[in-house]
Amino acid sequence: MLTAELGGGAALSRDGLAIAERGLRRVLQRYGMWSGATGDPAPPTRFMRVRSRGAFVYAMRKGLFEPAAQLGAVVRAGQLAGVIHAIDRPWQAPEPVSFTEDGMVACRRAPVLTEPGDCFYKLLVDVDPA
Repeated sequence: MLTAELGGGAALSRDGLAIAERGLRRVLQRYGMWSGATGDPAPPTRFMRVRSRGAFVYAMRKGLFEPAAQLGAVVRAGQLAGVIHAIDRPWQAPEPVSFTEDGMVACRRAPVLTEPGDCFYKLLVDVDPA
């Protein structure tokens, strides 16, 4: 069995589907089960890791989360990650949430409604080639 994560957020993009199809053809070709074209050559593998607990951005209160960074974006410590809008106090200014370390956005929360402790983002950094 083969599976693929095609973009998350309970959505499917044409780009994600195309990547999965090319990958499947490469795997089938590698095992002698596909003799057709596989598309463009695969890009080099990028090895990444979670640096520390600071790679995760969590909700500190209940509300509606408005993200400010997209999947694949490179972000910096202190950069705005998004804002939380208070449901029970709509007159209050939204509460900003910031990244605490640098990295690439690997995961982003899809649901808007959030509770304390919900994870908004996970960041990755490149593995040192040493």
